[in-house]
Amino acid sequence: MRFVISLVAVLSAALSPGWAMAQWQEHVFADLGVAKEFPAAPNVLSGEYQTIVIGDAPVPAAILLTELDNVVLKVTVADLRAPDLVVKGANIMGECYFDAELEGRVLTNLPHRAEDGTEYGVHGRIVDVEIEGEGRKQTSCFFTKGRLFKSEAIIEEAAPQADLDVATRFVRSLRFDIGQESQ
Repeated sequence: MRFVISLVAVLSAALSPGWAMAQWQEHVFADLGVAKEFPAAPNVLSGEYQTIVIGDAPVPAAILLTELDNVVLKVTVADLRAPDLVVKGANIMGECYFDAELEGRVLTNLPHRAEDGTEYGVHGRIVDVEIEGEGRKQTSCFFTKGRLFKSEAIIEEAAPQADLDVATRFVRSLRFDIGQESQ
């Protein structure tokens, strides 16, 4: 029986795409107040985030980016700690998943909970859309600690099921209980 299990494991590994075999690792970004799993080390970039609810002036954002064969994995952490923006937190988060729905045909829009060290956690949403002629996109949105955390996985149209599995794991894997409150 052990031989059969070992054989199945070896065959599964041999038939999987190289990046799918890569070791997923959790990366802790204490300065951003989040821990996130990636299948490959992300590039950390500086950028901006702007929406209608935020207003005319964009806010600074950190962008965590990994690109694989058929999948682009991206996290945008928008700094919304200014008092005039913190009070708009619920609207900013609602706008985040509403905008995700506008990108294509909505397949799902589900609630999701992430750990933050409390018994209640942080509640957000995950939206999965099909974009005609391009593929699929999964987006998760959370607002906590004065920041918007927007995870996006963009999957090419002809990508295999394994790529969809990577996207799903990516948008669901984050936590805010990293032991250091951001300033």
